[in-house]
Amino acid sequence: MNVSVFGLGRAARRALFTLLPKAVLVESDYVAAREAYNFVRSLDPDAVFLPAESDSVGFALERMGDGEYDRAEAIAKIALGAPRVVTYVEAAMQLYPKRADVAGRAFTLRAGDPCDPETLARDLADAGYRRVTQLDGKAQFAVRGDITDISPVGADEYIRVLIDFDEVGSLRTVDPEEQVTTGKADEVFIAPFGSCYYTKEEGERAMSQVRREAEELGADAAAHFSALLSELTQRVEACRPDVPFLKPYLGCVTFAEFMDGYVPVISDARSCADNADMIVKEHSGRLDVLIRSGDALPGSARQIAAADSAFAFGGGSLTFHTGLSANRFFKADAAVELEDSVVPNYSRDYDLLAGDIKNWLSRGYEIKLFAGNADTSAKLREYLSAKGIRVGDRVTVTEDVLADSFMLAECAQVFVGTGSLVPKYSARPTKRRRDVMPLPGVGDYVVHSTHGVGKCLAIERLDFSGATHDYVIIGYAEGDKLYLPVENLDSLSRYSYAGAEPRLNRLGGGQFARLKEKVKKSIKEMSMDLVRLYGRRAAGKGHVYAPEPALMDDFIDAFPHVDTEDQVAATEDILGDLEKGRIMDRLLCGDVGFGKTEVALRAAYRVIAEGKQVAFLCPTTLLALQHFKTAVRRMESFGVRIAMLSRLSGDAGAKQTLEKLERGEVDLVCGTHKLLGKEVRFKDLGLLILDEEQRFGVAQKEHLKQMRASVNVLTLSATPIPRTLHMSLSGIRDISMLNTPPFERLPVQTFVAEYSDGLLADALMREYSRGGQSFVVFNRVGGIDAFAERVGRVVSDLKIGVVHGQMSAENAERVISDFADGKTDVLIATTIIENGIDIPRANTMVVINSDTFGRSQMYQLRGRIGRSNRLASAYFTYDSDKQMTDVAMQRLDAIMQCKELGSGFMLAMRDLELRGAGNVLGREQHGHMEAVGYDTYMKLLREVIAESSGGEIKERKEVNVRTEYNAFIPENYVTDEEWRVRQYGNISRIDSMRDLRRMVNTMRDIYGAPPDEVVNLLTVALVKNRAADYGADEVTLMRGKSTVVFKLAKDVPDGFAERAESMGGVLKMTDKLSFEFPTGNMLVKFLCDSSARAA
Repeated sequence: MNVSVFGLGRAARRALFTLLPKAVLVESDYVAAREAYNFVRSLDPDAVFLPAESDSVGFALERMGDGEYDRAEAIAKIALGAPRVVTYVEAAMQLYPKRADVAGRAFTLRAGDPCDPETLARDLADAGYRRVTQLDGKAQFAVRGDITDISPVGADEYIRVLIDFDEVGSLRTVDPEEQVTTGKADEVFIAPFGSCYYTKEEGERAMSQVRREAEELGADAAAHFSALLSELTQRVEACRPDVPFLKPYLGCVTFAEFMDGYVPVISDARSCADNADMIVKEHSGRLDVLIRSGDALPGSARQIAAADSAFAFGGGSLTFHTGLSANRFFKADAAVELEDSVVPNYSRDYDLLAGDIKNWLSRGYEIKLFAGNADTSAKLREYLSAKGIRVGDRVTVTEDVLADSFMLAECAQVFVGTGSLVPKYSARPTKRRRDVMPLPGVGDYVVHSTHGVGKCLAIERLDFSGATHDYVIIGYAEGDKLYLPVENLDSLSRYSYAGAEPRLNRLGGGQFARLKEKVKKSIKEMSMDLVRLYGRRAAGKGHVYAPEPALMDDFIDAFPHVDTEDQVAATEDILGDLEKGRIMDRLLCGDVGFGKTEVALRAAYRVIAEGKQVAFLCPTTLLALQHFKTAVRRMESFGVRIAMLSRLSGDAGAKQTLEKLERGEVDLVCGTHKLLGKEVRFKDLGLLILDEEQRFGVAQKEHLKQMRASVNVLTLSATPIPRTLHMSLSGIRDISMLNTPPFERLPVQTFVAEYSDGLLADALMREYSRGGQSFVVFNRVGGIDAFAERVGRVVSDLKIGVVHGQMSAENAERVISDFADGKTDVLIATTIIENGIDIPRANTMVVINSDTFGRSQMYQLRGRIGRSNRLASAYFTYDSDKQMTDVAMQRLDAIMQCKELGSGFMLAMRDLELRGAGNVLGREQHGHMEAVGYDTYMKLLREVIAESSGGEIKERKEVNVRTEYNAFIPENYVTDEEWRVRQYGNISRIDSMRDLRRMVNTMRDIYGAPPDEVVNLLTVALVKNRAADYGADEVTLMRGKSTVVFKLAKDVPDGFAERAESMGGVLKMTDKLSFEFPTGNMLVKFLCDSSARAA
């Protein structure tokens, strides 16, 4: 029976859906579906979210993000009978593999299951997983004896399968970065991925149809399609016919066929039907453009099914209606009207809640309470228990967040949302991955702490005096080579600086030592003023702000959105700084749209409440205007007097604002560089807020800080420049991170592709057809007008605006204002839009010649879209005829890898390697940083900072260890070369017996029991580092007599000789001081035990 339901709100509809035994909820779009899924999952943890393919036509695009993996897992779970599925219209109109083909390749592993490594490897390969030596992405597996590591497509962590004889002995979760186990798993679900559903023969039959259709294309289109045809052929020959482009030719099925047996639930009849019509219309329009340009074929029309076939379910259905809308999906057999009753707000009266729960229970209702976090959940359970209410079958308390509260009387269900239980709640943090800086590899330029810049030539195993050892061979000027034992890898760093290849140093002769002294002297001369300033600020006393929780709670409660936990923590950090009376200099680093402005306004409000003033400094007039409007909207009702000082103020307005600032009649002023003018005088400035810091010059910022050495400074940035970033991490400044995206924010779909007019037209028309706007970034003023004419010919129906930095300010602001007001559909611009443009309707961006942009630029540009609750798309294009540099390819790779919301901080970390942070302490330092590399430069900078504050950083010697033990990592133990080098780096840092035992356990966890050669290497590394801590120069580690040697008597630490003698050591004096022990074990014990005594 097909039933139409009227009268229920959105949340109540979703709750009713969860009461159905096997159903699929179809929402109108991605945003609504994600919101619905979060709701449904809080009631049914086994619910599945089915996303659409990111692009069902343009197979030539390189996609970014986890959507493909999430979709593969969802498809597999549905094929195996998942009880509830949440999706949206776009996904419902796409094609799917046959359920039997999917179910036959999906499987679950549990401890105790029969299994052997060969069979497991074969099953994983059949499921589309790629065999590698070490996991570095999803849908992969690696086999090492009885250990098999798997990266399931739908999991955040890897899984380690330990096979014991012929069964699964245990399953463990694995950290993807360090690849060490983090816990146990009960089971692992393997969802098929990629091309495994289709055979090579099916792919070849599909290609025959493709070639026949290609023959009917026009001459120009056929010429363009020939290159795409070549790529398709290669994929099919490699048994990878997995591109969406081929699905109409591979015998795929419709959504209704794939979901056979599920009850379809349409969330809103009108919006879902309208979206279905729009998708069909958009797809048809795209195909017209793409077929003419040779980017698609007529058969691509079948990639989107018509609504009547996509929703041709054989059984009953449930369709919800808003108002008097028609059911355009199913012919209704019945119509019912239900009502969802309002539930009171209990946030300040839990006695009322307890009374209502008892009343509902007496009427046979089930009650679900959404506490929002573990702490509130525990307190609520305890309270209800004290009131005689048992939490169990009919009363459940969950840690999940639910915004709405309602009662379904007909179903005897009550849902009490988080907002009804706590006055202000925050969203949960999301787990973020760390960014791992790569170790030096063969072919890389490196910097040795003593010998300077060289080139890593090889890692070779050599036999000296009967002992086998691994060495890193480093080439220097004039053909010299350094053989560095792998346990000394910690003295080596990767040369990081963007630009030409570095000049190699000569081996020996003190050249690098003299160069370091020269650089250090230069740093001292050029940075002492800055270092003193930061030192004064750290030691100085500022105004003490007394805690005012009631005052701040009222202001924070007026924020109309849900706080993330990071916002709460950052607010506490900043208020804590103010209450301690310290002069604050804090960096608030968060991705675009993560709530930095709101946190800054909270700080501003606290300062203003104390009678002081706040300056909000912005790099552009438009951004100043945007912050001014936000501040007025947020703070005016609290009596805050706000003004703006920029070019838009006019002469008369600026004069009036300046006078009011001096008299203290303005509390908060938002402005551009005009705030730095000599004519600006504050009555009592308490806080300076710097936004989009990377747009300001070092001189501007330091000039302002010098003028107001006692003012609190809060810096906001999504991609902090390396100077700021490193100082924050070095302890000169404090840092607060906003890593958690707001609930309603969506990641931007990012593609990298060769440029074509067809691609551009497709992207722009696709956005236009859904009522949105687009940015096109063309960063060459000389050709931008000609390019705009070309775009006008490609998309003649769209209204186009052009803006660049050489236009007058008035014209530029007019063009941008027209775009913001919706008078134009496309804005073609240079990177002038990188900052200060916040237009929610603009959700598509095409960047031309993106290989010429820096990483931070690309990230910042991408942040201009996706600032609403609509799914946005960014296309980074490059010229196919142009030879890209290695650096450009790395930049494009980086923007693809920085796919998560909140990855701006990671991007800035990686950007240090490429553009070198030449402005760490001014432009003059570029040459010095290029000479010694970024890492060495930063080390010298830390030494200068330590010395300026009375401290000292003592440089450790590189200890030469001679041994008769074989010490290396065999290739058959760690088979992946990159990971072998990585483990050498980890081993080189072992500094205690605890470190050694931890490393043994790590190696055993990842690779199995370490062989003797590895244990020997761990011991050599430990001895080397312990000896270096004492200032020794040499160590001889043998089975018999073993020694630790000091070249100079003054280097022997106090008490060292006495402790050595007490533990069996004998002092021998020649031209050196040697402490000889009867056995190597005694020497190891002395070096480790004496360190504990000394501590």
